[in-house]
Amino acid sequence: MTKHLLIHEPRVAIWDVVRGLSNVFEIRTFESKDAWCQSELEVHIDLAGYHPNVFFCYESEWGEYIQYRISLTTTEPYYGNKRYWFRCPLLAENSFPCGRRVAKLYKIGSYFGCRHCHDLTYPSKQIANKAKRSQQVQNTVDELRIERTLSRIKRFVYGGEPTQQYQKLLRLTGEIC
Repeated sequence: MTKHLLIHEPRVAIWDVVRGLSNVFEIRTFESKDAWCQSELEVHIDLAGYHPNVFFCYESEWGEYIQYRISLTTTEPYYGNKRYWFRCPLLAENSFPCGRRVAKLYKIGSYFGCRHCHDLTYPSKQIANKAKRSQQVQNTVDELRIERTLSRIKRFVYGGEPTQQYQKLLRLTGEIC
């Protein structure tokens, strides 16, 4: 299953939302730096009460006005204070809310969600996977070379010295000859 690369996807980071809050209820507007929507994203922040949350309000690409609530959760770092996190609002494959604790939400289609729900991956991860597959291919080739060299060996030692084919086998297997 191929994942989509997370390169220029529109995103909202929690630290941009809660940075410098002076009230427990505040409205902030984010200008679109990307061409993900014609209007800005309006975020209503409500940190009062037991369940802090934010409301996202924006206009979709099709002119539809979208407004929905996203729950927030907090953790307490060892240095004190509170760290806020988004809870992913999208429904997972099993029709239950994802609820994953994330710092960034990405907009694919009409709604913001975590990178797992939108099936996004980092480009560096894809490079690592390609390198891993390349390494697996190289290991298979090395195994075939070892098998071929092993099948060609008639003698391992001749006149008290290792044969050239045996020395080649030792080099391929990484043993010192």
